[in-house]
Amino acid sequence: MEQPPTNAYEDFMLRVVNTNLPGLTGAINVFINQGRVSELEYLYDWLQDARGFTNERIIYGLYGNYFLEKCIRQRRTEFVECFIHRFDIKLDQVYDRDGNEMTTFQMACRYGTPEIVKAMLSKRDTFDINKPGKYQMTTTFTYACFNIDERVPLMLLDVPGLDITPHSRTTPLHVAFRMSHKELAKKLLRVGYEKYLHRRWSGVEFAHYFEHGETALGVAKRVSGDDYVREIEMYVLSRKLRVRILKWKGAMKEAMEMMGGPRMTSRIDSVKQILSIS
Repeated sequence: MEQPPTNAYEDFMLRVVNTNLPGLTGAINVFINQGRVSELEYLYDWLQDARGFTNERIIYGLYGNYFLEKCIRQRRTEFVECFIHRFDIKLDQVYDRDGNEMTTFQMACRYGTPEIVKAMLSKRDTFDINKPGKYQMTTTFTYACFNIDERVPLMLLDVPGLDITPHSRTTPLHVAFRMSHKELAKKLLRVGYEKYLHRRWSGVEFAHYFEHGETALGVAKRVSGDDYVREIEMYVLSRKLRVRILKWKGAMKEAMEMMGGPRMTSRIDSVKQILSIS
């Protein structure tokens, strides 16, 4: 990393640090707002090396996890990477200041870019990706489904160990329909979510997104219209039909293999036996 001129910056940092912490937070906010990530890196290095500040004092002492939250919400990938790779930030702790009280990782899944989520997942051995926040029944994956970028929940579907099972009556399928994430909805239906199509929403945490007692299919109709509901119904029907065909083909294959067996005297009887035909 190319470092700024030492003397000028050290003079500036001394003025900032020797005044008070609000002055330091003001400097960090300027760097974030103006996209000056290299200067932010230099500032933290200087604070640690020259002033002896600890991670706890720099990160958590300045309004909790405020800076990281701000960068996540502003989708500033390079700043998030700077924070999580250079400092010992607890990604499964609750520092959210907007009242939802999500963990830092849940906030990244809810508001961040795919690149931000990937950066945090690179440190997944240091935190619990399934740890809940304030709303114990709302999973990390459910928050991800609220992300405006559909690539985030689609990416999380392939993360080993991530819990995608609904823990409340507000399922990820409700959210996928609400956010018009149509590819995500199809993938959820492909992994067994069709049983939640008629589950009625209930709860308080997402009251501004759903009508009281609304089913997942009802959300799809309200947001995307009758044609989309018919498309979903046909998709589910075609998948059920495909499963039945595959089972039938499997039974037929097994029957054909048994036809050549020495103990079978009648091919017709063997097919009837496997397919349970009277």
